[in-house]
Amino acid sequence: MSRRAFLDIEASGLDDDLTYPVEVAVVRDDGQARSWLITPTEEWLETGTWSDDSADVHGLSLDLLMSDGFPVETVAQDLAEFVSGGWTVLSDARLADGFWLRRLYVAAGRKVPFELSCFWAACQSVLHGRRNIGWTGESGIPPHPLTEAAMDEARRQIPQEHRALPDAQRLAIALGRLDEADDAA
Repeated sequence: MSRRAFLDIEASGLDDDLTYPVEVAVVRDDGQARSWLITPTEEWLETGTWSDDSADVHGLSLDLLMSDGFPVETVAQDLAEFVSGGWTVLSDARLADGFWLRRLYVAAGRKVPFELSCFWAACQSVLHGRRNIGWTGESGIPPHPLTEAAMDEARRQIPQEHRALPDAQRLAIALGRLDEADDAA
């Protein structure tokens, strides 16, 4: 089985191409996890979109990001190092997270050094015994009842939503539950 890492990103908003990442987290299936608040760049502050509604949802203020966030260059480098070495990086919102990953890496003057794969396709692969989780297409797959049950269990264990680390942890728990069910079958 390939090594999996589960990524989640919180953003300054959801409605346009001027939003930017404010928090990123990755949970690897070896139990290691990292999370970074991101200090907005001057360009993002001047020309980007900040949504008070999004801030109300994730609870991250510009003041907090400016005081406790890390520069985009640091986050991009640390994230690349954390998932280097053959990790398959999964997201449950591949298009949106992919957009914000590109924004992060462009601001850092780099290319995204890994491919973002679809969490939902990985679930489908486990359920069908293929375990080939390199598929990177969009889900378009209705959630299987076992996937829904695994996500419900993950939500019971980690109820906090709309923060990158707990959101990534829930993905890791859910796919782990599907692996356990597949192994037991």
